[in-house]
Amino acid sequence: MIKKTILVIIFLLALTANSQEIKIDTVIKVDNFKLSLKIVDTLVEQKKSNFQKLIGYAEFKSDNSHVRARSREKLFMEKFDNLIKKDSTELFLKIDNEDKWKLIKLSPSKGEYENTLYDFYEKENFYLVRTQWGEGNNYKIVNKTNGSVTETFGEPVFAKSENFIMSLNVDLVAEYTENGFEFFKEKDEQIIKIGEYKPNNWGPEWGKEIAENKYIVKCYSVDNYLNQNEFFLEINIKNNGR
Repeated sequence: MIKKTILVIIFLLALTANSQEIKIDTVIKVDNFKLSLKIVDTLVEQKKSNFQKLIGYAEFKSDNSHVRARSREKLFMEKFDNLIKKDSTELFLKIDNEDKWKLIKLSPSKGEYENTLYDFYEKENFYLVRTQWGEGNNYKIVNKTNGSVTETFGEPVFAKSENFIMSLNVDLVAEYTENGFEFFKEKDEQIIKIGEYKPNNWGPEWGKEIAENKYIVKCYSVDNYLNQNEFFLEINIKNNGR
């Protein structure tokens, strides 16, 4: 059950459409966590994804994200055939408890029509499943230990020292999917959603933890002419529940 929390957002955001000047001074309080966001003048390379670490780099030429997801899954199946099975659009993942296979269910009422294995976090022991629906998609974080499934609209970033997960997604043009951040915590082998933050004029593309409880997130905004302006946020997280 998702715990209801009060998400307190105090922010100052100014956007000039032509110059794309953005100023952000934001504090997010969710559950026992306090997140401070600020723009930083830096240039950070995206870290290697789990996919690159496990499979190696593969260039997928299609512009269709669903086609690329299927290509990723095919490579996962070739290397981890003991963890994944696929029957048409039905996806089965190996779960540690009772050494069984779990069907990752689709929700036809939501327009979902295919699940694909998108990533595998060996250290954290989670699968990431990409779910296609209509013109958009979301994700499911699957606990490899017990098979519990948590839905999210973005790709997760796991904290190294906290039971904290932040998922990110940007969609400012097509707007098929949600744009912004979702926040979760791990408790008793379950992932619990504790809040979200959805900015209107910009969105987070990817992020990485650069130090304990400190993240750099690459973001961009879009002006009236659909020009993208990239910038970086620093996010510091403090757990007030310690």
